[in-house]
Amino acid sequence: MRFSVKAIPVFLVLMLALSSLLACSSDGKDSTPSPSEKSLWTGDPTVKTAYGSVKGFPDRSETWVWKAIPYAKPPVGESRWETPQNPDLWDGTRAETEFCEPCSQYSPIAPNTIIGSEDCLYLNVWRPRTEETNLPVYVWIHGGGNSGGSASDTTSNVASKSNMVFVSMNYRLGPLG
Repeated sequence: MRFSVKAIPVFLVLMLALSSLLACSSDGKDSTPSPSEKSLWTGDPTVKTAYGSVKGFPDRSETWVWKAIPYAKPPVGESRWETPQNPDLWDGTRAETEFCEPCSQYSPIAPNTIIGSEDCLYLNVWRPRTEETNLPVYVWIHGGGNSGGSASDTTSNVASKSNMVFVSMNYRLGPLG
């Protein structure tokens, strides 16, 4: 039997795939999550985060949506060129019904016009309007070549159609990013 040099890369890829499958196989231990690993979802649209409570609202496509949740302090003033910091704690419950502004960028329809805000480091979360827990999480980062786009450039039906938690987020763009 002759062994072709051209077959070596194929053989290596197959061996890598096989070893990956074996690494993912069960070790026979119980895979039930411990109480600390279980989802915190209780069916209540008001959810406590590390920084304060946020209230979700029914959205189209049979989903709950939590909009404009800060994930960092606004990078403005002296913080503009610094590493993002955790957001401040807030009292009460944030009940945002609108998306936050996109991060500062040139308008795609009005040349030489800047739209958005530097106070833009917020995320949005959708989940199906069910009692189901331990759903997979999909984090969507908008495109735009680091010069445009927004966390609101998406549809809400992804969460319900795919039965998952869907997260979209803004991030600093262009020279401010």
